[in-house]
Amino acid sequence: MTKKLHKTISLKYDPVFSHSEEYNDTVGYSLRQSALQKRFEETREAILDLVLHGKLDKTDLAIIEARSGSPMPSNRQVAKMLGMRRQTVNSKVSHLKSLIMKELK
Repeated sequence: MTKKLHKTISLKYDPVFSHSEEYNDTVGYSLRQSALQKRFEETREAILDLVLHGKLDKTDLAIIEARSGSPMPSNRQVAKMLGMRRQTVNSKVSHLKSLIMKELK
Protein backbone atom coordinates (compact mmCIF):
# COMPACT_ATOMS: atom_id res chain seq x y z
CA MET A 1 0.00 0.00 0.00
CA THR A 2 1.43 3.38 -0.99
CA LYS A 3 1.00 6.46 1.10
CA LYS A 4 -0.30 9.61 -0.59
CA LEU A 5 2.18 12.41 0.13
CA HIS A 6 0.36 15.36 -1.36
CA LYS A 7 -3.26 16.37 -1.44
CA THR A 8 -4.54 16.85 -4.98
CA ILE A 9 -6.57 19.98 -5.48
CA SER A 10 -8.69 20.99 -8.42
CA LEU A 11 -8.66 24.60 -9.58
CA LYS A 12 -11.32 23.90 -12.18
CA TYR A 13 -14.03 25.74 -10.23
CA ASP A 14 -11.82 28.31 -8.45
CA PRO A 15 -13.17 31.75 -9.51
CA VAL A 16 -9.83 33.52 -8.99
CA PHE A 17 -7.79 30.93 -10.87
CA SER A 18 -10.22 30.88 -13.78
CA HIS A 19 -9.68 34.66 -14.27
CA SER A 20 -5.90 34.61 -13.78
CA GLU A 21 -3.43 34.78 -16.61
CA GLU A 22 0.21 33.77 -16.35
CA TYR A 23 2.63 36.49 -17.43
CA ASN A 24 4.85 35.58 -20.37
CA ASP A 25 7.85 37.78 -21.29
CA THR A 26 7.94 36.46 -24.85
CA VAL A 27 4.45 37.70 -25.75
CA GLY A 28 3.89 41.18 -27.11
CA TYR A 29 1.25 42.71 -24.85
CA SER A 30 -1.19 45.41 -25.87
CA LEU A 31 -0.85 49.11 -25.14
CA ARG A 32 -3.22 48.74 -22.18
CA GLN A 33 -0.96 46.13 -20.65
CA SER A 34 2.06 48.37 -21.29
CA ALA A 35 0.27 51.12 -19.37
CA LEU A 36 -0.39 48.67 -16.55
CA GLN A 37 3.28 47.70 -16.51
CA LYS A 38 4.23 51.40 -16.31
CA ARG A 39 1.79 51.91 -13.43
CA PHE A 40 3.24 48.87 -11.68
CA GLU A 41 6.77 50.29 -11.99
CA GLU A 42 5.64 53.71 -10.73
CA THR A 43 3.91 52.10 -7.75
CA ARG A 44 7.00 50.03 -6.98
CA GLU A 45 9.11 53.22 -7.02
CA ALA A 46 6.58 54.98 -4.75
CA ILE A 47 6.78 52.13 -2.24
CA LEU A 48 10.59 52.24 -2.35
CA ASP A 49 10.52 56.00 -1.68
CA LEU A 50 8.18 55.44 1.29
CA VAL A 51 10.55 52.80 2.67
CA LEU A 52 13.60 55.03 2.19
CA HIS A 53 11.88 57.91 4.01
CA GLY A 54 10.88 55.66 6.93
CA LYS A 55 7.13 56.02 6.36
CA LEU A 56 6.44 52.27 6.39
CA ASP A 57 6.82 49.95 9.38
CA LYS A 58 7.43 46.19 9.44
CA THR A 59 3.70 45.47 9.47
CA ASP A 60 3.15 47.63 6.39
CA LEU A 61 5.92 45.80 4.55
CA ALA A 62 4.54 42.40 5.60
CA ILE A 63 1.11 43.38 4.25
CA ILE A 64 2.61 44.61 0.98
CA GLU A 65 4.57 41.36 0.63
CA ALA A 66 1.50 39.25 1.39
CA ARG A 67 -0.64 41.18 -1.11
CA SER A 68 1.95 40.90 -3.88
CA GLY A 69 0.94 37.34 -4.74
CA SER A 70 -0.92 36.53 -7.90
CA PRO A 71 -3.83 36.40 -7.65
CA MET A 72 -3.80 39.00 -4.89
CA PRO A 73 -5.26 37.64 -1.65
CA SER A 74 -8.12 39.39 0.11
CA ASN A 75 -7.57 41.39 3.28
CA ARG A 76 -9.21 38.53 5.19
CA GLN A 77 -6.66 36.08 3.76
CA VAL A 78 -3.78 38.48 4.50
CA ALA A 79 -4.98 38.84 8.10
CA LYS A 80 -5.04 35.07 8.47
CA MET A 81 -1.55 34.71 6.92
CA LEU A 82 -0.06 37.35 9.24
CA GLY A 83 -2.03 36.44 12.35
CA MET A 84 -3.70 39.84 12.55
CA ARG A 85 -7.27 41.06 12.91
CA ARG A 86 -9.06 41.71 9.60
CA GLN A 87 -10.04 45.22 10.75
CA THR A 88 -6.36 46.03 11.39
CA VAL A 89 -5.39 44.86 7.91
CA ASN A 90 -8.28 46.83 6.36
CA SER A 91 -7.13 49.98 8.16
CA LYS A 92 -3.47 49.44 7.22
CA VAL A 93 -4.29 48.74 3.56
CA SER A 94 -6.41 51.89 3.35
CA HIS A 95 -3.58 53.92 4.88
CA LEU A 96 -1.02 52.33 2.52
CA LYS A 97 -3.15 53.12 -0.50
CA SER A 98 -3.45 56.78 0.52
CA LEU A 99 0.33 57.04 1.11
CA ILE A 100 1.09 55.46 -2.27
CA MET A 101 -1.42 57.70 -4.09
CA LYS A 102 0.23 60.80 -2.56
CA GLU A 103 3.61 59.57 -3.78
CA LEU A 104 2.27 58.96 -7.28
CA LYS A 105 0.95 62.52 -7.65
